[in-house]
Amino acid sequence: MLSGAFITHNYVSDARHQSIANLEIRNQLLEHSRLARDAVWKSRESLEAFLLEPNDTTYRANVYASISEARTHTKNLSEQPWIYAGEQKNIIAELNNTLLKLEKNADELIETRLDSSKQYPALASARKYMLPNHRVFYTAASLAIDELSEVDEDISNTEAYETFIQARHLWTQMISNFRMYLANRMGSFDQKILPVQEKDTDLLYFELRNQIHKLELMDNTDDLGFQSSESLEDLKASADDWYVGFQEIKRINAADQWRTDSILLKENIHPLLEVIWDLLLSIDIAIESSANEDVSSLSSVTQNQTQLLWSITAAVIFAIIFGFIFLEKLILTPIANVAQALKAKAIGVEGTDIPLTTLHETKDLVDAFTEMNKQVNARQVDLEYQALHDDLTGLPNRTLLLDRLQQAIYTSRREHSNLVLLIMDLDGFKEVNDTVGHHVGDNLLKEVGVRLLITIREMDTVARLGGDEFAILLPDSDESRAKTVATKIRAALEKVFEIDDLRLYISASIGIAAYPEHGARAQTLIQRADVAMYVAKRNRLGHAVYDPKEDQHSVGRLALMSDLRHALDIDALQLHYQPKIDIKAKKIVGAEALLRWNHPKFGAIPPDEIIPLAEQTGLIKPLSIWVLNTAVKQAVKWLSQGIDIRIAINLSVYNLQDLEIIDEIKTSLETNQLAARYITLEITESAMMANPTHAVEILTQIEKMGIKISIDDFGTGFSSLAYLKQLPVEELKIDKSFVIDMTQDEDDAVIVRSTIDLAHNLGLKVIAEGVENQDVLNLLEMLDCDMAQGRFLGAPMATAEFEKWISEHTRQKKKNNVLKIVK
Repeated sequence: MLSGAFITHNYVSDARHQSIANLEIRNQLLEHSRLARDAVWKSRESLEAFLLEPNDTTYRANVYASISEARTHTKNLSEQPWIYAGEQKNIIAELNNTLLKLEKNADELIETRLDSSKQYPALASARKYMLPNHRVFYTAASLAIDELSEVDEDISNTEAYETFIQARHLWTQMISNFRMYLANRMGSFDQKILPVQEKDTDLLYFELRNQIHKLELMDNTDDLGFQSSESLEDLKASADDWYVGFQEIKRINAADQWRTDSILLKENIHPLLEVIWDLLLSIDIAIESSANEDVSSLSSVTQNQTQLLWSITAAVIFAIIFGFIFLEKLILTPIANVAQALKAKAIGVEGTDIPLTTLHETKDLVDAFTEMNKQVNARQVDLEYQALHDDLTGLPNRTLLLDRLQQAIYTSRREHSNLVLLIMDLDGFKEVNDTVGHHVGDNLLKEVGVRLLITIREMDTVARLGGDEFAILLPDSDESRAKTVATKIRAALEKVFEIDDLRLYISASIGIAAYPEHGARAQTLIQRADVAMYVAKRNRLGHAVYDPKEDQHSVGRLALMSDLRHALDIDALQLHYQPKIDIKAKKIVGAEALLRWNHPKFGAIPPDEIIPLAEQTGLIKPLSIWVLNTAVKQAVKWLSQGIDIRIAINLSVYNLQDLEIIDEIKTSLETNQLAARYITLEITESAMMANPTHAVEILTQIEKMGIKISIDDFGTGFSSLAYLKQLPVEELKIDKSFVIDMTQDEDDAVIVRSTIDLAHNLGLKVIAEGVENQDVLNLLEMLDCDMAQGRFLGAPMATAEFEKWISEHTRQKKKNNVLKIVK
């Protein structure tokens, strides 16, 4: 009996020590696997952050560092004897190769994102094939025109000369239209205008071919000179080659592959990440299976030794009865119970408890297995939570939202009820990150999540979809309640956020989609709520319900917000005035009122920073009314001094959405007793195109009051002639980007000349801004431009300085009857 007990003890002790050693090794393997998984996850997050902000080198460095860290942990796994001796070495080798591929593809994606030519194939094609043909055509046309000019001094009457001139003009128009088309597609400004621009380019090309055909007929009758005939061949070849390139660019822009970085991300990066995740998961499963094998082995040892003891007992039954009872009670039964309990837990049998024991031989084994089991369970719980929740806010993520939305749809379909999905995007959040850093931005997102949870019911769901985008699921709700919730959310977010000693103001744009009115599938509702959100953001509506008609698939310093509110209250803002000159009459006919703010700490704040601040803080309306009233009062004062000029006031896109602006204008004119003809309202081209129908309605009512309407920055937007003819405008202001260099840049000169001709044909006046020298002014006079504005004529001036300027200008005009530039 003693010999049998001794043998049993040795076998069990060896098995126990081996099992404990194996468990410790496997715990190390699981830890390396977890660290590799975390590193891969970090590389994915850094890569996505880089795509949003490619100029931030930190994200690029983090991508490479995370992949390198994952490879280091993979190497540590491969050096483990258990891995090297088993089949897992092939998995580790495949994992390492996949990480190398991921690093290579990430490098390719980063290189592509930083190179616009690689990112946009159409742009590279235009530079490689179409630009040389443009140069050949233009050079050939110029040579032919020069030759014809030398042949006949009175060349303006010859048909060949006029035809070459017309061909070059059509070519210039076609190139300008193509550049605007290409810029529109690359910038994704207005997708609706792309077919119109393509058609315009086609029409210009066919008209150009007609002109070339006329030249061919002249060449056949020997009406062209040698150089003109040679140039004609170059014109035909370069025009045809250019048009072939244009057709290729249209094909590229119409395809899904027009952006290379999206293809790399979808077809290379994401599949590799899935493979890496599966390989790491298979390693964890192999480790778990090995632990189960150890438990089975220990159980087998216990059973074998029990049989040995029974054999000895059978041989010496009478001698060992009492000893067997002792051994069975204190050693064999506890070990068998522990082994069976461990095996049951290993295969996942619920309700199985590991029996407590004080026996040294089983205590270490139980403790080691229990610790490993706790780590595995905790890791599993963490993985499940990370997969379904946002790391920053703790809110459900897109995956969990999609699951709950699908379940809510099933419930609504079964119970014939409604549900509503809200997609919310914070306005100006990027400026928060750019201004005060991502740390403050992250804390702001956490606070937003807290306010959202306070606003909704317990049965509702708030999820963070990524970045500054959130979703709110409202089961058993309709559009009416959704609008109420949206209003409550915006009210909650408009209250000041105090983060890290900063007072931050933000607003939100919310899109609303209801089941079943707007879709019966989860993805459809998400997409249409997203469309509605962008409509609300674009039109500054706060919130918007999905409308099929709309579905078309930095702020400098945040501390200035409260200061702007205070400056408006104490009348600390100013208006400066820049003169407008009638080029032919050589006299001042008007002035543009330009907003200025001399901040006590930051100095002069330009209008392009003041306006976004006002829009973000909700001050754009009172600010616009202040500018209107101040300009009207100044006009009245100048009239009393004998200064008879119009004052131009700028309106923002927000003003064109506000029907009350009409009453505000009427009230200001009536209160100050000023005739409407002394006021001009300037509206940018892009502001009108934000909602053209609404803009036509507002501007028509303003025009009926007798106020002149002027389109500001004309040529920088994407307005069509159809809308231009509908608008009650009297004046076009050519953007200064085309005027400043028009004496050196022929393309700019062509655009200015075409705009002047277009405006005059429509019965409109033209004013050119950005006149910086006498040469530009002379050229504008030659092109029959009506008015000019720019620093060469007069910079924006405070009221007293402007009055002094106009007095000096009037004296010089009376004295010399010429336009005198007063510095």
